[in-house]
Amino acid sequence: MSISDMPCCQVPFHQMVKTSVSRVLGGYGQFVGRHPIPFIVVSIVVMGGLAAGITQLTTENDPRVLYYPRDNRASKEREQLGKIFLPYNHIEYTDFSVVSYAPLEATLIFKVKDSSKSLFDDDVAQEITNSVLNLVDTEHKFNCVLRNNSCVEYGRQFMRDAFRNLVKSGLVTYPKWTDPSGDGSTQDLSDYLADVVVNKSNNVILSARVLQVRYLMLYSSHYYKTLFVSQMRTIQLTYAEMYYETSDSVDDELTKAVEGDTTLFVGAMLLVIAYSCLVTVGGNIVSTRALLAVAGVLATAFGIAGAVGFLSLLGQDFAIINFVVPFLLLGIGVDDMFLVMSSWSETFQQSDMSVPERVGITLTFAGVGMTVTSLTDFLAFMIGYSSVFFSVRSFCLYAGVAVLFVYLSHLTLFTACLSLHGRRVYDSRHFLTCRKVEPRQPEHSFMYKYLCRGEPPRQPRDDESVCERFPRLLIPKLVKLRVVLYSVPVLFAALLAVSLYGAVHIEQGLNFKDLVLRSSYYYDYITTKNEYFPDRIPIGFSIIGEHNYADVNVQQQVKDLLKAAKADGDIQADVEHCWLTAFLNSTFFQNVSLPLELRAFLAQNPVFTADIVVDPNNSSKIVASKCSVLSGSLDKQYDQADLMIRMRAVAENSPLPVIVFQIDFELFEQYLATLPATLQTVGCAVVAIVVVCMLLLPHPFMVALTTLNIIMIICNIFGFMYFWGITLSSITMIHLVMSVGFSVDFSAHVCSAYLMSNFGTRQKRAYDAITHAASPILNGGISSLVGVLLLFTSEAYVFYTFFKIMVLVMIFGIMNSVVFLPVMLTLFGPEQGTASGDEPREQGNGEVPGEVPVPMVKNGPIPERSGSDGNSMRIESITVAGTGSKNGVAPMSGGKTGAFEENSHGKDNPPTKKDNVSVGSRSSNKISGSLV
Repeated sequence: MSISDMPCCQVPFHQMVKTSVSRVLGGYGQFVGRHPIPFIVVSIVVMGGLAAGITQLTTENDPRVLYYPRDNRASKEREQLGKIFLPYNHIEYTDFSVVSYAPLEATLIFKVKDSSKSLFDDDVAQEITNSVLNLVDTEHKFNCVLRNNSCVEYGRQFMRDAFRNLVKSGLVTYPKWTDPSGDGSTQDLSDYLADVVVNKSNNVILSARVLQVRYLMLYSSHYYKTLFVSQMRTIQLTYAEMYYETSDSVDDELTKAVEGDTTLFVGAMLLVIAYSCLVTVGGNIVSTRALLAVAGVLATAFGIAGAVGFLSLLGQDFAIINFVVPFLLLGIGVDDMFLVMSSWSETFQQSDMSVPERVGITLTFAGVGMTVTSLTDFLAFMIGYSSVFFSVRSFCLYAGVAVLFVYLSHLTLFTACLSLHGRRVYDSRHFLTCRKVEPRQPEHSFMYKYLCRGEPPRQPRDDESVCERFPRLLIPKLVKLRVVLYSVPVLFAALLAVSLYGAVHIEQGLNFKDLVLRSSYYYDYITTKNEYFPDRIPIGFSIIGEHNYADVNVQQQVKDLLKAAKADGDIQADVEHCWLTAFLNSTFFQNVSLPLELRAFLAQNPVFTADIVVDPNNSSKIVASKCSVLSGSLDKQYDQADLMIRMRAVAENSPLPVIVFQIDFELFEQYLATLPATLQTVGCAVVAIVVVCMLLLPHPFMVALTTLNIIMIICNIFGFMYFWGITLSSITMIHLVMSVGFSVDFSAHVCSAYLMSNFGTRQKRAYDAITHAASPILNGGISSLVGVLLLFTSEAYVFYTFFKIMVLVMIFGIMNSVVFLPVMLTLFGPEQGTASGDEPREQGNGEVPGEVPVPMVKNGPIPERSGSDGNSMRIESITVAGTGSKNGVAPMSGGKTGAFEENSHGKDNPPTKKDNVSVGSRSSNKISGSLV
């Protein structure tokens, strides 16, 4: 009894879904097969029109927007403090003055080339001063924050004659130094001087080879900052090397790094076209599918361009990392193309079908596979769209929509091209000239026979190349070996253990240094800066609310707060910037009239002005204040995030309402959010895809095995990221979400093939499954690698990291699917017996002689099995809509079960060749029954 004859309540839900999808796609395929030209024209016009929307594309390249988690605690606290405290005081600016917004800066680092010379030598100092520093003072004066009509600069004073004379006189100590001509305050020279040689007995500076000079710049000066970089690039010094950057350098260089390599996509397309032609060049000059493969790649490109243009028209910002979307979708699209062409080849075992009928049968099977893989990929990306990182959300949105557009492009443009290909083939026309050719004859010469003669294929192997045959012949035999069968579980368990070790030790976070090109001026600058001037972070403790600071208890609470902070090993115990401490230790504090005394104190100590907020309606009331400490040098990024957590704990333990904040805390938040966000996003994607698999793989063991395989692949990728030096960040999180889709593609392909196999024992079913699945998996994986191969040559972190992850995804995906899964199915897979009690006989290629094998599709429908033992495979339920007596697929009369009757012959219909199909009464592994 067919599914169509069963009561609705008795039909499994998954089978109803697959039957409905197959019926719709089959009828649609026949319709496209009869009218290919309109579909080609409409597809090109629509996709091309949408692609024109790329002209409206707006890119987002601000690292704070792209790579910082949204709505994090630090960003909320920054907004809160920004409403309370005034912007930093330009006139009396210090690093401790920063509250909610970092100042814009231009920074210069000078490094003396000759180790025998010093910055303080006259010739070195004069060259640096005259060639660079004086130039900045004069030509960039309109760009700098000014003080006394000069640029506000830090470090410049150490090149002045007065300081150099003090050094030569042995009056400057390092790292701490008190200027005898100043106000008696102590300076930390290590912020500006490095590679210093001192007298060990008294720490007096003898020489120094590295100097850092910082300029404060105006917020509206992007053009001038670009001009600053351009001008610094032209300066060549004799005695010193110069490194430079501005606050815009990361943004500018990140954009340049990615956009400079976007032309690689053209090269990737050419490589994929070449590989696709190589794989599909089998057969003869009539049956070869090389041009069809080119059409498949171009259809993919049209879908990608249409998706990007569509989202651009909707005003969706394009993140810089989205430039890898075309490379990703190129692999996915070509994989679907191979799937369609494989199912198309299977129809050659039936000669009495028209081209529209063949297209309908192809989409009946391959269309379902394409639908399922596109659905799972889209689902994985849409789950990724919920990420807290804008870069991940933008990538997943563009990738997810592009998956749908590529799917639609294949259903329309490529399917129509497939119909034209079929018409040409069955009209015996040359694949390049489209001239009619005659069949090959023995008397023809070799060149003439292979270049000028050919005929339509009669069996799938007539249409296949060596690249398609080789995996199907070699891999199943390799997996069948006993030594492989029993060693694979042990080896994969050991591989999983190694991967778990790497996953536990993988580093987290994204270093902006990695985002720019190694040839960039910024890369040289940040490398030098990290070597000589590692970051020491000023951390502010803001006390919110009105408090009586004349109260001894409040004063003690503030002191205890700072004491607890400086007790941390990563905080410098001898550095403190606190208005209250300084005020209490000054002569201004008499505890008579605090407002008056404080105003007098601030007049003499304006560096603390920005740290106090008074009530605008009552100047005697302090409604907020800030005290700061300074961290030591922290080399590892996660150590910085850990310090942030500890400082927050110090603030929470204080009886005062305290907000601890530093402008880089937003950056540190990504180190805390990356791992939880990655696990949550990848985990939700896996769960959602498992639900889809439960609908399409109606066997608990298969669902469990597919889930296990996906988890193993993800663990392998996690672990080997550590061994390959890849950190876990918002960028690599994108790649991990992507790997979920690829993993389920590979896994479900093998499991579907196993369930569709009609052999009885698990060993033979596993052998049969990998026989059918090996070639599509291997060629699909290789095509994906070919699509990203050129990214290996890129300097851009986004691109070459994507290449590395893709290599890991393909290696572990293919290896787990063509080795691990068949072995597990051989050892533990479900068994079934045949209706006759005898197992079908195998040929050398794993096929059953005299039968028409059911087209095997990735994630495709599992045919209904008739008979009490469920082993006799019959597709009885798939209705091809629109089928009639002329172009439909109907049972052949005259008792020839399993063949398809040809009711009409024309230019769409192949010639009848009934002698090339073995038709018998058995239905064990052939297309039988009816597609009605």
